[in-house]
Amino acid sequence: MSHITKDQVKHLAKLTRLKLSEAQEEALLWDMENIMTMIDKLNEIEVGEAETDACHCSEAMKPRSWTVAYDDPDALLQNIKHPLKNRWITISTSLKEKK
Repeated sequence: MSHITKDQVKHLAKLTRLKLSEAQEEALLWDMENIMTMIDKLNEIEVGEAETDACHCSEAMKPRSWTVAYDDPDALLQNIKHPLKNRWITISTSLKEKK
C-alpha cells in the first residue's frame, strides 16, 4: 500500500527548499515508504510483547546530503535574536563550572 505519492515528495521538497534530482526524489519516496511501513509494523505490536530489537532499520536507508536553496540566505539571519559573529550564531551558555 502506498503511503505517500511522488507529488507529495515534490511538495515536501518545495516546502523545505530542497533541490532534488529525479533520483533523489525516488530515493526519498522509497525511504518515506519504508518509514511508514515500519510505523505500521510498530502499530501492530502489543506493548506487552515488544522486544528491544523488534524493528530494525533497512541498511539501504543511508544518510544523504541535501542542498538547501534559499533565494536570500541573509534573510534567514534577520530574525535571529542571538548575536552573530562572522555569520555564526553565538549563544551564551548558562552552564557554569562548579567551584
